[in-house]
Amino acid sequence: MNKRPHTSTDNLGNDSSPTNPPYSKKQLLLKTITELDFTGFVDAPPSDPNLPEYARTMIINQQKMLKQLNGLLRVASELLTEQKNFDDSFEQRQREHLLVITGLPESNEQQPMDRAASDNRNVRQILNELNIDRCLPSAVFRLGKQREPGSKPRPIKVQFPCTAAVVEALRNKKKLVSGKFKGINIRKSMTKEELDKELVSV
Repeated sequence: MNKRPHTSTDNLGNDSSPTNPPYSKKQLLLKTITELDFTGFVDAPPSDPNLPEYARTMIINQQKMLKQLNGLLRVASELLTEQKNFDDSFEQRQREHLLVITGLPESNEQQPMDRAASDNRNVRQILNELNIDRCLPSAVFRLGKQREPGSKPRPIKVQFPCTAAVVEALRNKKKLVSGKFKGINIRKSMTKEELDKELVSV
């Protein structure tokens, strides 16, 4: 018997499931505003000839308010879209300075700083193998919390002050196919959506 995929509903009535991922709060607000449409209420005048004059006046005033609200929502939608585009552009520029290393075993050192220093040394050796001489990395850190010994090692994110080092590393990554760092993979930094697509295609 096939199980139906789990779905959940947010406060605005939008469903989320593995095939329909949840939106961020900003995306959800933008989606909800975009789907609102008061045109039918705003443009349709009261048509009942038996409608009292006071009721007709109330309806017309409400239509005017809805028309103003519709205009404000349209402006809000445009502003949110501009902000999202700016945020996406900024995040993309940040990712262009990042390199992700996977498969590098974690240090057995007991102290956190010793483990971090070990990762730093290994990353610099990997960069030597890749012939990276554009610039030194400005940050090296593991992603996520420390795992139990024997678990799959956490990815390492390497940040550079220049994008040229990332481009050069990706171009030379075949140099890691053999030797001390065989089995180590490097890739560009990706968004959650890009990672999800890659997992689906595997």
